[in-house]
Amino acid sequence: VIYVDTATTEPYLCNNYDELNAYMGSIITDTSAFPITFELVSKTGNVVIEGEDYKVTAIGEGVFQDSDTITSISLPSSLTSIGNSAFSHCGGLTEVDLSNCTSLTSIGNSAFSHCGGLTEVDLSNCTSLASIGEWAFASCHGLMIDLSNCTSLTNIGSGAFTDCQSLTEVDLSNCTSLISIGDGAFVNCSHLASITLPYPTEWYRTTSSSAISGDPMDMSDPEQNATWLTGDHDHYFKRNA
Repeated sequence: VIYVDTATTEPYLCNNYDELNAYMGSIITDTSAFPITFELVSKTGNVVIEGEDYKVTAIGEGVFQDSDTITSISLPSSLTSIGNSAFSHCGGLTEVDLSNCTSLTSIGNSAFSHCGGLTEVDLSNCTSLASIGEWAFASCHGLMIDLSNCTSLTNIGSGAFTDCQSLTEVDLSNCTSLISIGDGAFVNCSHLASITLPYPTEWYRTTSSSAISGDPMDMSDPEQNATWLTGDHDHYFKRNA
């Protein structure tokens, strides 16, 4: 589902490619009556979304799932959420540009999972991003990602980066709102050697997704953190808010 808004029409809900392409086609045939600043190249090419007059606020569940011919994605500043499985199993996808997405608050479960060719996701200006869902980037074997500017991040879901074998370093030191890393979030990241956390002595390892108990851990050593987080399938790492 893609939600769009314009200066001249009510928000419109598109449920699939054919419907969206047909709707866009009807607008594009009369550009004099409607200023087009939104472009969606068809399922056989790159996806480019520029949202000034034509606002894209959300990309819904499974909209681009299994689209092997999509190679790159650029999304606009109006975007607030990416739905579950929105781009999962896009085998040709190599690059995702979210650098304009200053209003993006959530990346859904499995949103980019099993995109085996994905090497770059630009989150450099995603300062509103609060949640990365379960399995969001799972099995993106070539992925390198920088989360250091995601200063509003509060939750990294279970399995979010599992099997991301090209990750070598994760710096979360600026993510001072982070309170939860789900079980197995970085499991099987075989080259991940360093994970830096904010408030390194206030973390708890627990089997519960909600409860915190026991004594806090010392997670001040990035190398030791990587050992724990890449090898632990069963525990959540949580911090009191």
